[in-house]
Amino acid sequence: MKNTFLTIAAVLLMLSSALTSCKEDELNLATGNDITDVSSILFRYVAKDKAGATTLDGITKTIDKNTKTITVKVAPTGQVIASIYRKVRPELTLKNLALSVSLSSGAKAYPMGDAPELGINGDWSKVNKYKVKALNGDEAIWTIKIDELSMPTLDENDYNGTYNVRGYLYHPTASRAISRVETLVKSGPYSVITNLADLGGSNYKMELTVDPKTNKVTVTAAPGAAGAPYTMLSDGLPASDPGYTPKWDGSSKCNNTYDPATETFYIRCGYKAGTVWRVVEEILTLQ
Repeated sequence: MKNTFLTIAAVLLMLSSALTSCKEDELNLATGNDITDVSSILFRYVAKDKAGATTLDGITKTIDKNTKTITVKVAPTGQVIASIYRKVRPELTLKNLALSVSLSSGAKAYPMGDAPELGINGDWSKVNKYKVKALNGDEAIWTIKIDELSMPTLDENDYNGTYNVRGYLYHPTASRAISRVETLVKSGPYSVITNLADLGGSNYKMELTVDPKTNKVTVTAAPGAAGAPYTMLSDGLPASDPGYTPKWDGSSKCNNTYDPATETFYIRCGYKAGTVWRVVEEILTLQ
């Protein structure tokens, strides 16, 4: 019985020590009022009636806990900037960024003066201050400044980018609908190269050249492409060899033109294998 009481006493002593240690740890955490990291910088925008957000890379940050200051430089890569819809890219400035931070456990940050809310687009062309409040009420004033936003130079024209594609491939034995996402790559001031239907894996590629005055599109086989030459069929499907009729709702629109208002290509072209036509109709709309 005596040994039992001793065992119980030892267990209670251990539990008491553990609880004391936990309370000390909680107290240490409760006094933390630091910004420990700049966790992300985003560019939020609305394009084509849809909200978008791109996380910028190339972030360099200096955090000084003694002076409670953070200095940030942002130099996003071309790949990241190219993923942003080109017409909203001019809005990507220091005056229109969303910055998020990490805080000491349990702490909260409050903007001071005209500092933007964290995580929401705001003006970072100036110094912004935040009051960071610990769980126990201790406060610290932190200063954050983005002192540089370096934008890369992109090799682009008005037509390259990522497109949603739908259409139809007319084939003597394997006709099929087309639906995919395609990247159009710049090949000249007014030209882009893309896969021909779903045949890119076999090196069937077309070059689309836009006349910016008329928005008519010249379709040719890309350099080194399989199946060349490609023939434009702006007036309709071939009536012979073997002859095709429209098989989808977009067929009548495919007249080899470009609509700058909707950033959409309407393409119809074909090539012959022997004496038999293979014809592609596609509508490509920039995402």
